[in-house]
Amino acid sequence: MHRNQCIGDFDGDGKPGSVVLKANENEQFRGNIAIVDSGQTLFYLDYVYQSEPDEMMYLAMRDESGRARLIVLDEVTKSTPTISVFAWDGKQIAETQPLDADIEILNALKSEGGDTAHLWFHYRFFRKPVLFLFYSSLFVIAYYVYRRRLHAVVAHRTETASESI
Repeated sequence: MHRNQCIGDFDGDGKPGSVVLKANENEQFRGNIAIVDSGQTLFYLDYVYQSEPDEMMYLAMRDESGRARLIVLDEVTKSTPTISVFAWDGKQIAETQPLDADIEILNALKSEGGDTAHLWFHYRFFRKPVLFLFYSSLFVIAYYVYRRRLHAVVAHRTETASESI
């Protein structure tokens, strides 16, 4: 068994097929997900390798009545996340409505970290300006407290000096 391969019967013929992740030789960080069953490529889906630690591509497989289903949560390849289930419809592998078990798996994948690219984008975009404002505010407050304290000390010394005269 290969590390980048999942085994399952996708077309229901009783013979195991597989999901294979194939890297694109010409483009770094690109490849496709191919479903191969009965010696034929039944389906493929382009994807981008994880290029940022906060952007995820998740795949899951599960068996439903003797046929494997491919569950995909991909927030890297397209501008809007792909959250889909693919299964054999009698003629081909096609996107299908998720069943309750598929929805549970998708929810688990989402809670693991998927479907959060937009949140991480906002974090990366606003992190440095917010930190700058935070530390600038601390500096201004510290400077204000220092000036008030200095003013109070000078006023106290002036008052003490005028009393001694």
